[in-house]
Amino acid sequence: MLSVFKKNKGSITEASIKNLIETEFDAEFYAKKYKFLETDDYLNHFLKEGWKEGLDPCEWFSTSKYLIAYPDVAASGVNPFFHYLHYGKAEGRNGGLVAKSDDDLRSLVRTNNFADSEYENSKYFREACDILGTNTEFSSNDFERFANWTKIVPKANGPHPHVKAFIDSVKATGSGSEAVTSGWVIRKQNSFMWFETNQGQILPMRSAFFQYREDVYNAFEDEMTEALPLAGFVQALTACNPGTVLKIYALSSEGAHEIAQGEVERLESTPKKIAEFLASINTPLSELPKRISKIDEPLISSAIAQKNTAISAMPHEVYSFGKCSSPEASIIIPLYGRVDFVEAQMQCFSKDVFVQNHCELIYVIDDPTLVEPFKKLSSDIYALYGIPFKVIWGGLNRGFSGANNLGVEYATAHYLLFLNSDAFPTNPGWVEQLTDVLNSNADYGVVSPRLLFADGSIQHAGMEFVYRNELSIWTNHHPNMGIDPSLDPHSEATVVPAVTGACMLMTRDLFDSVGGWDNGYLIGDFEDSDLCFKIREQGKHCVYVPTVELTHLERQSFNLTGAPDFRTKVVIYNATRHQNKWSSLLQQSVSKG
Repeated sequence: MLSVFKKNKGSITEASIKNLIETEFDAEFYAKKYKFLETDDYLNHFLKEGWKEGLDPCEWFSTSKYLIAYPDVAASGVNPFFHYLHYGKAEGRNGGLVAKSDDDLRSLVRTNNFADSEYENSKYFREACDILGTNTEFSSNDFERFANWTKIVPKANGPHPHVKAFIDSVKATGSGSEAVTSGWVIRKQNSFMWFETNQGQILPMRSAFFQYREDVYNAFEDEMTEALPLAGFVQALTACNPGTVLKIYALSSEGAHEIAQGEVERLESTPKKIAEFLASINTPLSELPKRISKIDEPLISSAIAQKNTAISAMPHEVYSFGKCSSPEASIIIPLYGRVDFVEAQMQCFSKDVFVQNHCELIYVIDDPTLVEPFKKLSSDIYALYGIPFKVIWGGLNRGFSGANNLGVEYATAHYLLFLNSDAFPTNPGWVEQLTDVLNSNADYGVVSPRLLFADGSIQHAGMEFVYRNELSIWTNHHPNMGIDPSLDPHSEATVVPAVTGACMLMTRDLFDSVGGWDNGYLIGDFEDSDLCFKIREQGKHCVYVPTVELTHLERQSFNLTGAPDFRTKVVIYNATRHQNKWSSLLQQSVSKG
């Protein structure tokens, strides 16, 4: 994000952007210049779509010239006209200003760079406009009409007079059901382009995600004068087999020109591999949530759904070591990456009479490399401590939510307590205290204790949500993290926006009524706040209990999922999915700022 926005963090809102632009926006000019628009709400069109398509808000300001002159503005994703009015004018930026006497020169430049004077008067252009208009979202009927139309448009010979394109990469799963391509295209506002796969899928290029590409601008600076500034594209496809060729066509007055092609490479169909490939496609972090909503999430969600379908058919292995005769609470503990915490945790349990006699311990192995080691360790631990427990192996890695849901399938108690393997109670009686708080108020849905770092400082004291202006997403935040517990402003049970999944307790009935953990997130993050929102949707509260403490060695039970850059993008992906799902409750939880 631009540094100028950091100076006024929290002061920029959609309303303030609209109000400022409205003072200089020329609706009459906009309507006259862009007659092809199918709307009369010109201001909102410019705010939501027009500036991204290079449309000018008034006679004296050029959107494309401003973005080309100032790559930092283009990379930030900020509306360029707003930037000029709010910042650029005071900073002496004038790259987007257009003198009225320059109209003839601009027309001459446009003709030189985009030499197809008959294009807008051609039959093909009118037909394409009739089908697609200026839309960027299309119905199935639009797709079908456009696909049928492309089949009757004659193929033109030679290079296109004003469109250049290149496919950087295109990959598809073996079935071709998930595919994605990226590259760049230099085109003007009214260009019509489309993708064509070997299976005959025709996809208008307007449905792609477009972004600024500085490398393309630097390579084609002279030709970018009248071109749309967002030259980079990312597009999802659904009928594209590995080993075949993806083509891009562009329309001219002569017909359809093939302007680019790329051989489709194979992409492993696992959610993580698809996510890794998408993460390799460079997009400014400020624009990534928009791309995720449009491109990444549908692809990854489809792969996750397929994986979950396969998981549901997997057999389970269950190993029982003794039996709890009168369980009141089922403690479900997923194991991933390491098992050496289990004995330390069992030592804590062995000092707690309630846990020994009334808690059903369920360990869910979520890592195939741990199956054999934990079988042997389980026998040793049971022989040493004599506390009953079950071990569940679901056949493959299910993720945090999937492992917890699997554990619930084997739980028999009234209360469910979800616990990380690296969380250790500091005193006996902690489960009873949590159930007492839960039962103290009929409106309480889930309770969670204070969690401490190994140095004794606070790690969890409830969760809240913070809006990240530079990314335009809501993220989870732990207030009071790192402070001494004596400074905690809460000394008794307190209603909070959300609580952590590292240790949370609720009734089995409530868990079942909300549908359990959402296993649609990618490699962890946001599942706990998602479950909290499900509970809040039922009219129940999330409650922080500072009078109960556990030590939590946060992240030590969770292996990193790859390079830091990939990990960052995974967090942004999950935050975006979380935000798209719970936007109204997020807005209710806290105001932006």
